[in-house]
Amino acid sequence: MVIISMQSAYEFSNFDISISRDGSGRMAVSSSSDSLFEFSRRPPPVTYRRRLFRAFDSGTIALDWLTYLDVVEGPSGIIDGSAVRKGDKTPIVIVIPGLTSDSTAAYVKHRAFNMARQGWSVVVCNHRGLGGVSLTSDCCYNAGWTEDVRKIIDHIRCVS
Repeated sequence: MVIISMQSAYEFSNFDISISRDGSGRMAVSSSSDSLFEFSRRPPPVTYRRRLFRAFDSGTIALDWLTYLDVVEGPSGIIDGSAVRKGDKTPIVIVIPGLTSDSTAAYVKHRAFNMARQGWSVVVCNHRGLGGVSLTSDCCYNAGWTEDVRKIIDHIRCVS
């Protein structure tokens, strides 16, 4: 599982991630960057499959999934509504949008689409109160408080 935090969209231009294993079995992540102007194009047509995650304090976080099949076959190619199948070995990347962005932001759609097209299962973790989901607790998103991200990682590990 790889996490891409997009707290500053300008730091993350259109890049491809490749993962390889060295002789000891450790993963190595590398990327190649293109220019920021890649994001100036119209965002690709993206249809996410949304799953709502309920935090311990009743906060709601929208997890928007996009897979290779979603990109290649479109939403009509989806047999069931599940985001990922139990035991699926497809690598997962978690995209964390910038402070006030969500899965509908153009740069997030570009990132999700490009990663899914490369064979990744992508989940965009929308912050509390964003992505069309109401704020359901007295706790808002805070980039310094990582409990939500840790719980979501645990949740994704359990469902995949």
